[in-house]
Amino acid sequence: MEKPPINEKLHEIEKEVSEFEERYINDEGGPGIEEAIKPLIISLRLHGFNTTGSCGGHEHNDQEFEHPYVVITAEWYDSNNDPEDWDKADEEWKNKIDKLQKFIDLYFESINSLNNNKISIKTASRGWMSIQFKDDSLSMSQKLVKDFSDYLLLIN
Repeated sequence: MEKPPINEKLHEIEKEVSEFEERYINDEGGPGIEEAIKPLIISLRLHGFNTTGSCGGHEHNDQEFEHPYVVITAEWYDSNNDPEDWDKADEEWKNKIDKLQKFIDLYFESINSLNNNKISIKTASRGWMSIQFKDDSLSMSQKLVKDFSDYLLLIN
């Protein structure tokens, strides 16, 4: 089967994210997806990452803030259906982590920066990771999210 054109796929993902957000707000009373992180969720999904949680970042006071992040899980992670072949599932998951790290490395290369510790991948368990954005301020972290999201759209 042929891949749909990028604009068509992007539109499908934007629609999925909006429908999810609407269900989450209406059915569970959740806050929705913060605008600062929504473009990254869409960009990650466009590249085949299953996003399941996020935070756009929040200031707690003049000195402290919570950094933006997105949680990414394997398709089977939140289901009751364990993979039939754990070795294969682990290898596929490792490939996902490697793919995301390559995107991070290529992004920093594209802006001629060696300071790639501002975007990091954290893994906590089998089938779970988060991508975190840590710059000197919340606004700089959120700009990094936007710039990285835009980069992911360009390379698709």
